[in-house]
Amino acid sequence: MKLKVWSIFAMLCIALPAFVSCGDDDDEDPVNISDVTGTYSGTLQATVMNIDCPMEGEYQLVVVPQKGDNDEVTVILPECTFSTPQMPGAQLIPAVTVPDVDVDAYGNSYTIEEDDFMVVSDGVTYTGSIKGTITGKVANITYRMNPGKMPMQINFTFNGTK
Repeated sequence: MKLKVWSIFAMLCIALPAFVSCGDDDDEDPVNISDVTGTYSGTLQATVMNIDCPMEGEYQLVVVPQKGDNDEVTVILPECTFSTPQMPGAQLIPAVTVPDVDVDAYGNSYTIEEDDFMVVSDGVTYTGSIKGTITGKVANITYRMNPGKMPMQINFTFNGTK
């Protein structure tokens, strides 16, 4: 009888680690919203159907805190004019305001998780998504959008500093 009890006890001790769960090692740090908010000045690149579109000058991307929320911001995407080599006519994209963008903190770096948006500006609907990182005073943000009924998506890459 003792041997049977000890055998069951030994099997339970061996099996016990299988039932122990680990904590979430990827816990996010608290977001200090003032670290990410501000105006970033830098370059903007655009591609349409894998074709580079010339973009010249300096652009401003603005990150604004949202009232009463410590981990969401509003991002104001820069106004820009671009053209494709195949279509020399310039296309104007106005500044597009994207609310409710989630921000996560990991040490001294902040991540904008990919967030879909649909914004109406001057009667035109802009749909797309935004994601990126902000580390120190450097923002690397990528976003894609379809202005109105444009069948092709425009992919933007913004790199700037505060």
